[in-house]
Amino acid sequence: MPRTLPLLSLLAALPVATAQTYTAHPIDNLASSTSQNIPIAGNSASWDEARSQFLWTAPFLPPAGGLLTAIELVPNVTGSTPYEQFEIWLDHTQNSTLSTTFANNLSGNQILVYSASLGSIQWTGGTWNQFVLQTPFAYDGQSNLVMEVRKKINRPNNPPTSTVSHRVLVWPRRADLPVPIWAYGAYGSGAANAAMATTSYNTQMLFRLQWLGTPTLAINSTRDITGNASRSYFHLGAVWTLTTRGLPNEFYLAAADFGLSPVGLPIPGLAGELWLLSPVIYGGAFLDPTGVGALTFTIPNDPTLVGVKVFLQNGVLGSTFAMTNAVDAPIAAY
Repeated sequence: MPRTLPLLSLLAALPVATAQTYTAHPIDNLASSTSQNIPIAGNSASWDEARSQFLWTAPFLPPAGGLLTAIELVPNVTGSTPYEQFEIWLDHTQNSTLSTTFANNLSGNQILVYSASLGSIQWTGGTWNQFVLQTPFAYDGQSNLVMEVRKKINRPNNPPTSTVSHRVLVWPRRADLPVPIWAYGAYGSGAANAAMATTSYNTQMLFRLQWLGTPTLAINSTRDITGNASRSYFHLGAVWTLTTRGLPNEFYLAAADFGLSPVGLPIPGLAGELWLLSPVIYGGAFLDPTGVGALTFTIPNDPTLVGVKVFLQNGVLGSTFAMTNAVDAPIAAY
């Protein structure tokens, strides 16, 4: 099938500008009926210690670089978790997948950006919870980004009073995203400082990354939750909302493609790089007075679109013409 035909079918309904800087991974939607215990909190002595790593690749991060100021995730319930050790580290990496040897994914210059060691974290269930980074991270705009979390809960002497875990998307699982890794064990096992991961599992924890000084694009979608509220694909008939964030009243152009370049394409005069192979411009508008603009359209209920993957990226015209990150949307029947 010619590559232009399904794209034209997808974009047949003209986007309507509506109105609301962060990137969302893998989707700007917090709905899920499944949560993961190991990396962050947990409700069993079996995973009171853990070392975990997560990877976000360059196309889906701000291509002009920017300052990462906060990280958000979604707990399943409200509660408090006491930690003997809780640390978030960030680093640039050229790895496109995570090695099960933790050190192989780090440059040696990783930065401790947040610590709640010998402290407690209060979680609010069912909504985005934000870690404001104690040391903001300067992202270079070209590398992949690895996040490492180390936790230790002294359950024998300071047990949690609630069973907090964090929402993930699991079924059908996306095999096209980097797989997180972790080592875990009971308190005293040494898992928080393990050299090797014991689990590599393509469950996608919901994250949002807050940026300062760079335009971004995020994709949301209605969800088919029939029998499963944890699906990670974009279903036929879904309504997509693509939200651009920048400075107030800037103009932006929105583009889509079926292909992603293996490397970003620098364009003279533009801040950041183009990741779409053969972009088709499908809309544009001015950001509102809060610096937010949204385009929405409905995916046709066309079975031939199942298996199609769409990539989207915007350009924002301010003092310079700056590219946003790209987002992706693999289409499934449900």
